[in-house]
Amino acid sequence: MKRMGIGYIRVCALALALSLAGGAPAFAGWDEGLAAFNAGDYDNAIRNFRVLADAGDAASQHAMGFLTLNGLGTPADSAGAARWFTLSAKQGFTTAQYDLAMLHFYGDGVPQDDSRAFDLFKAAAAQGHAGAQESVAYFFEQGIATESDFAEAARWYRQSADQGWAGGQYGLGRLHVFGWGVAKDPAEGAKWLALAVDQNFTDAQYLLGTLYRDGSGVARAPDKAANLFRAAADTGSPDAQAALAALYERGDGVPKDYKQAAQLYLQAVESRYDGRPFAMLSLGELHEKGLGVPRDPVAAYMWYHLTASVSMIGGDQAMERRDAVAAKLSPAEVAEAESRAQNWLAQHP
Repeated sequence: MKRMGIGYIRVCALALALSLAGGAPAFAGWDEGLAAFNAGDYDNAIRNFRVLADAGDAASQHAMGFLTLNGLGTPADSAGAARWFTLSAKQGFTTAQYDLAMLHFYGDGVPQDDSRAFDLFKAAAAQGHAGAQESVAYFFEQGIATESDFAEAARWYRQSADQGWAGGQYGLGRLHVFGWGVAKDPAEGAKWLALAVDQNFTDAQYLLGTLYRDGSGVARAPDKAANLFRAAADTGSPDAQAALAALYERGDGVPKDYKQAAQLYLQAVESRYDGRPFAMLSLGELHEKGLGVPRDPVAAYMWYHLTASVSMIGGDQAMERRDAVAAKLSPAEVAEAESRAQNWLAQHP
């Protein structure tokens, strides 16, 4: 299961200020605590929020949980944060429900519990929390703690997207692109993805890039695809790294540059992701032909062998190419290539 499918809550100070502003209580000490937080004076923020939290104020309890989770003015303590979030969530404080759900989803400071997370996300979503609405949609899409229901996922993504939440916009756009729970409409999907891209949402950058690359729902524009892939690749997206590498390899939307392609493929294979075999196969081809890298049939055999080892998709093609390369190698070179492959797998579980 893709645990990073929804956003996490170890975020920047600005996000806390924004999340707290909507729930500010009319108690002495709140403004002082928030001002201290925004000034980076976390010790003073803790002192002010703690008094209010101990008196039962839900917003201050959430603030204490957030500061404790992130180690601001106090040692980082996920379990301690969960206790504060729980006190706040029991009073119906939406952001605390959302944050506590995240802790249960990831098993951070509390037992990992998808059902508990789902209940908390639903409670926050029902109160209009856009992030929680995205999360409920994701649970329905993936069939986590509930039956998979793409139509229900689309409904929740739409509520989140309509509030301008980038994750909701991306989720709704993705469903339209693939026709999951809604009519397949890449043009409609591209519209929602573009809104998420405006907020620098990495997954949306990659997916919208594929639409421009393929001319699906938008006019084909490989240069725009390259720019979108590059933006996502720069944040570490292996899918985008491999997609951008393929553009460089073909000279599609960017000047042909085998060296750049090889570097990007290498970055992509360092991550465990669904497209890793494609990048491995491509590296095998580049090493076999000496494109962007020195010609090295032993390295080519290694990458072909790895491709066949990690995926059934493309495995037959990889085995054919591996065997063709092997016919030109000595037994010692084949043994060396297979040893390299085993070592690589040991270092990249």
